[in-house]
Amino acid sequence: TRWSFSHFSSDVWPPEGILPVRWYFRADSALSMDAPTVAESRRFEHAVRDTTLTMQACIDAQFRGPQFSTRLPKETLHFDSPPLARETLMAGIPRVRLVYASSAGIVQCNAQIWELRPNGAADFVSRINFSDFHVTPDAVNDTVFDGMARAHVFAKGNRIRVVLTNLDTQPEDRFLLSNPHVLPVLTPGVYTLFTSAARPSYLEL
Repeated sequence: TRWSFSHFSSDVWPPEGILPVRWYFRADSALSMDAPTVAESRRFEHAVRDTTLTMQACIDAQFRGPQFSTRLPKETLHFDSPPLARETLMAGIPRVRLVYASSAGIVQCNAQIWELRPNGAADFVSRINFSDFHVTPDAVNDTVFDGMARAHVFAKGNRIRVVLTNLDTQPEDRFLLSNPHVLPVLTPGVYTLFTSAARPSYLEL
């Protein structure tokens, strides 16, 4: 592992000097501390290419291999921050606000948080998962959902990367291996992520 460990404690919450910071999703794949001033959007396809695919077949294949990946390909959207000007502490529960529409009546969003180094290597930090099984197709929704409590120090000069994906796997997971953290929905759909000055989509750390 490339991580090191340091101990920190506080008698108050949040600890002194720790304030929530919003990182806004931008249409140019930037993760920016500047809120959008105009309406922007990104499209994301959850392409279940074989609608006869069952969850049992996915589990039997351990969510890998050509027969699985051609039927349910992994799709991703990346958003990268600028290089951090100083060492940055993330502490508490990460939160995502999404303004979105779905062509289907079911939507699932998995947000992975990574630390991206200058050489392009990325280290997994945490994840946030959300599913809604009662979506009105093509209606615009505005939702906020929380991840798991976590503390992490991002090094100066590195970037924060957020990956939105339909399949919450990551290659160095020694426990789940190729299996996702949450089971994917098997209903195909096209998701549109919206952000604007009035209704921004963001990650809050």
